[in-house]
Amino acid sequence: MTRQGPSDSATIFPVGTIKRGNDGNNWIVIQTKTSKRWSKVNENKLQKTKKTKKNIIYKIIKGNNKTKKYTIYKIIKGNNKTKKYTIHKSKKNDISVDKLRQLLKKYDASFNGSKEAMAQKLFRLRRATIESADLELIYNLLDKGQKIKATQLIQDRIKKPITNYRGMYEPPTKPISSMTREELIKNLQKFRDSWEKITTRDTDLSDERLNGEPTERLRNLIKFYYSDDAKFLAEESLRNYV
Repeated sequence: MTRQGPSDSATIFPVGTIKRGNDGNNWIVIQTKTSKRWSKVNENKLQKTKKTKKNIIYKIIKGNNKTKKYTIYKIIKGNNKTKKYTIHKSKKNDISVDKLRQLLKKYDASFNGSKEAMAQKLFRLRRATIESADLELIYNLLDKGQKIKATQLIQDRIKKPITNYRGMYEPPTKPISSMTREELIKNLQKFRDSWEKITTRDTDLSDERLNGEPTERLRNLIKFYYSDDAKFLAEESLRNYV
């Protein structure tokens, strides 16, 4: 039996991505407590909020009257074609110190200070690799300039989702610990060539270096390219350079 939602897994798309499902309806990626999943867009909840000659803006309210965040969909009509993109908008969220420290731990960061200071430093150090849902949690603690960058980042992830990483990232086909030295070098060379071709930056992974590194060091080097950090950085690079 064919699934009603889109065939592609929701986990490979940013939160807010909309695709047409196998049932002909629109489905949106939402964040649950443990993962992401497809949720059917309920057209009955579309509320028209503003109308002009050139555009119509609709607001989709998620949940009940206690909902803390919503997304605006702007439809621009021109040349008989309809273009749709998403504008992220979030109301104030009050994250606790404990929750904030959990985020720091999640992103391998550790520093003290006020909630604002910790959130702003986390954003400065790990901006490109912070998940959109986590950006929303710390959004109210960011300074004015960071809020602008965070909003733009979320918008870019929604409007320009990356599904083809062009060799810059891929999940491992086998555990790194069981890869042979030859496999490690071959895969590192493949990642290196993709990153250098797209970003035009030297990754400092010459064949001479790779052949001279101990096997355990090669395992440590390749962990990055299979990580979520590499995935998010690859997405940003592909948006900026391609």
